[in-house]
Amino acid sequence: MGLLLVFAYTVQTASGFGAGLIILTLGAHLLPMPVLLALMLPLSVLQSGFVVARHPGDVDVQLVLRRVVPLMALGAAIGFGINHVAGEAPLLVTTLGVLIVLLALRELVLLITRRPSPVASLWSSRLAIFGAGVLQGLSGTGGPPLVYALGREGLDKARFRATILAVFVVMNLALITAFALDGRYDAERLGQLARLVIALPVGIVLGERLYGLFDERTFRIGVFTLLLAGGVSLLLRQSPG
Repeated sequence: MGLLLVFAYTVQTASGFGAGLIILTLGAHLLPMPVLLALMLPLSVLQSGFVVARHPGDVDVQLVLRRVVPLMALGAAIGFGINHVAGEAPLLVTTLGVLIVLLALRELVLLITRRPSPVASLWSSRLAIFGAGVLQGLSGTGGPPLVYALGREGLDKARFRATILAVFVVMNLALITAFALDGRYDAERLGQLARLVIALPVGIVLGERLYGLFDERTFRIGVFTLLLAGGVSLLLRQSPG
């Protein structure tokens, strides 16, 4: 589990997202999903908070507070409610997974062929952000729709990474509070967190080194490739096998 966390937070530090999808997809072979989610959220807040605190000037504060957090909070409340009553809603997650795969493929084709990406409409961006909130509340994996929305905002790689991590700090703190009130953080869970937190500094150091190797175009290709993998992982999580 520690090695998986190092890999997940290396990826997230380098790209701005991906830890949740990696941990919940691969970690499902090691621990039950509710346990993984409860462990992942505090660790993600620490990792995201550290990177944001290191690069505060790169955060697009207006985008976070005016557009992203309000819509994501509404979606997350709905997603958390659905999860609390009916579980993870496989059909909804599968539908979002298919959309993410198609959108990621489209963006990759445009990047590889060096054709300009059409400007996203305000409503498509809002819908993607709302969907990110729903997924975050359902299963802690709201990154893919949010990446699609922010990836078309014209942010450079520094502002993209810091802004998306700032959003995750806010949203994950809210989910941690809900989980704590739900009784998910008992002495056993806190002990597991204390043992696993050592993976964070290793992942952060490796991720920062990788981040410095990418130019803007390579970074965007990497982000949308990871987004494609994220969409596929959502589909695999819902498959019968």
